[in-house]
Amino acid sequence: MELYEEQKKAIEKMHNGCVLMGGVGSGKTLTSLSYYIKNHSNLKLYVITTAKKRNTNEWYQEAKLLNLPVDDIVVDSWNNIEKYKNVKDSFFIFDETKISGYGKWAKTFIFIARFNKWILLSATPADVWMDFMTLFIANGFYRNKTDFCRQHVEYDPYVKFPKVKKYHNVDILERHRKEIVVTMDVLRRTIRKRVYIKADYDVDMYTKVFKEHWDPYENEPIENPSQLVSLSRRIVSESKDRQQKFVDILKENDKTIVFYNYNYELEIIEHILESLNIPYKQWNGHKHEDVPIGDKWCYVVHFSAAEAWNCITTNVVIFYSLNYSFRMVEQAEGRIDRINTPYTHLYYYYLYSRSSIDQAILRAVQNKKKFNEASWGKKEYALPKPVPRNVKSERDYQATLIKKLGQKFPSSVVLKNDPTYKQGIPDLLILNKDKWGMLEVKKSENASHRPNQDYYVNKLDKMGYASFIYPENEKEVLNDLEIQLS
Repeated sequence: MELYEEQKKAIEKMHNGCVLMGGVGSGKTLTSLSYYIKNHSNLKLYVITTAKKRNTNEWYQEAKLLNLPVDDIVVDSWNNIEKYKNVKDSFFIFDETKISGYGKWAKTFIFIARFNKWILLSATPADVWMDFMTLFIANGFYRNKTDFCRQHVEYDPYVKFPKVKKYHNVDILERHRKEIVVTMDVLRRTIRKRVYIKADYDVDMYTKVFKEHWDPYENEPIENPSQLVSLSRRIVSESKDRQQKFVDILKENDKTIVFYNYNYELEIIEHILESLNIPYKQWNGHKHEDVPIGDKWCYVVHFSAAEAWNCITTNVVIFYSLNYSFRMVEQAEGRIDRINTPYTHLYYYYLYSRSSIDQAILRAVQNKKKFNEASWGKKEYALPKPVPRNVKSERDYQATLIKKLGQKFPSSVVLKNDPTYKQGIPDLLILNKDKWGMLEVKKSENASHRPNQDYYVNKLDKMGYASFIYPENEKEVLNDLEIQLS
């Protein structure tokens, strides 16, 4: 089989321990096998790839094109990499990098690399230098993670989890990267056409979630930023207009692949496909089915399965919702953008909305970055603090009230709660022997109530005792509290 000139040039540059970097569908499988034939055919061949690519026998099919005896090739998934930890004096092809970080797979990969010849294939570049760390260690540039971090990594001391603040000696890292990365740019004849289809959503529900921090599905307060993000995505994805836009695309195209993020989206997609009598197969955590065949079908795929398989029987991909990772989106688009596809024009339909969450994700992906859900959620979750007319009087009132509580209940413990920990929890907790009470302090009877405060006061009052307190009702509340704590 004749290779493209770009593939031949890449083979000349490749060496033990290199990373063959080529776009999705650029022919890395054939290129890596050709490199093996030319340089290491005397060694037994092991291929570590994704489970899906192993199950579809794609590596064996490509090997047959090069007249390689498939019985002598071992193809297995990353899940089973530990089975080959003791293999020595062989040749390994690691397909699709799964070794970012320093977990079990990464450590096993480093161990195998010490006693064998190997190359690694990747379609999408690493996002940060930490993603290169394992490759650098496997190539002998560093002894271990500690050595790498000591020379290059400065962690942020003000966060509770390991977070890289900055990298040092980046010129050395750049040099190492150039030593191991072999880029293969195959000239494509396909043309990608991305179509962004705007869908309406329930603006009132969406706004209420952000303003009141209230979960409309469970009818309870939103507890944290992550829940806020999840709800915002669900409201946007479940919109009737988005579903109709999806139906319109399906009616215009006989064969489609649709990517989704959440199980509730899968339920919507299944319902629509069944109502339209469109046959479909799935690849997700529930089912592992192959691409359908026939004149009309839909292949429903979770974004986590966007790597290491291909389809040349359709030129249409639908993204029911946006994914956080540019790398994952690139992988998903590449499923139909193959060298041997019969199509010239490839169509990618992105369903999105004007909501703040969709716009933020879209900006990140279009800038080839990964959307930071935690950072965005934390920012949106932090409502602006109300500015009362007399901030000092409210602060003073709470301080005065704490003193009164100490005097009225001398054997009790009065605690001020952290308002940033759980929004809506009352300000003060009074513990007295085996009894307790909670008070939400307001500077006046007419002072505004923050989101969730009414909910928690009512809920806690049923469990023990809780109340709003302000100068106008102070006497009555303290009397009630005394009864509760006695």
